[in-house]
Amino acid sequence: MLTEALKFLTDLGNLAAGPQSLNLHGDRHNSRIWDPESHSLQVVPHDPPPRKHNAETIHALTAFALAYRESLDETNQAAAVCWLTPTKAEIILDNLDHREDSIAFELPIASQFATLRNLEESQPTFEPKTLARLIRLSLGLPDHPLINQIARVDWETSRRTQSVVERGKESLGSEINAKVSTTEEIPQEVRLTVPVYEDHLAPEQTIRCLVEIDAGAGQIGIIPPPGECRRAQDAALAFINGSLSNTLEDQITVYRGTP
Repeated sequence: MLTEALKFLTDLGNLAAGPQSLNLHGDRHNSRIWDPESHSLQVVPHDPPPRKHNAETIHALTAFALAYRESLDETNQAAAVCWLTPTKAEIILDNLDHREDSIAFELPIASQFATLRNLEESQPTFEPKTLARLIRLSLGLPDHPLINQIARVDWETSRRTQSVVERGKESLGSEINAKVSTTEEIPQEVRLTVPVYEDHLAPEQTIRCLVEIDAGAGQIGIIPPPGECRRAQDAALAFINGSLSNTLEDQITVYRGTP
């Protein structure tokens, strides 16, 4: 037991007498190693940790990346690439040297498009007044003709009861017949033009929606068919891709995907 304890203390002394790192605060490019045997301080250069910048606008994204390239001399200019996804544009500033320095901009999804995407996923129906409010306020389309068309809907419901008599039992069955009457015909589908992204990043897109009528419940829904919102978002991304390519010119290539 005593032998092991002495060995442990000896090892601690040897470890303490070995080289020690003395990193100075604020120096991101060098490490300093103190060697107690030679009583010397060695400076070891190293790459600083990667920096991940976040831009608040797409203009700041491109301006920063171009300024970074211009700050380098022609013989040391890094090959930067831009990756574009439905939610983010990210520029890797030095792709050749495998550095992880980057600047990113989160693409803000417009609330109108988010509403339509939720309608596509959940497929709800609404009372006419609620649906009119959704089109007018949530989608920002106060002049859409569907608002007046559903405002004039009159639900007609009738109940027919039939008596069924069988040996040993008697039951009453009822059947509800419902229909919609309106002064204006409700279309089977409508087209809604809304922005996909905020801040005018891309032109507004027209999204086709099917009109679903539940006469028995007295409700109406507008539902984009499967893939319709994805098509609109792809069209908006294609515009952003082209806009980024024009701004960055031939200096930074834009790709769809992630690094």
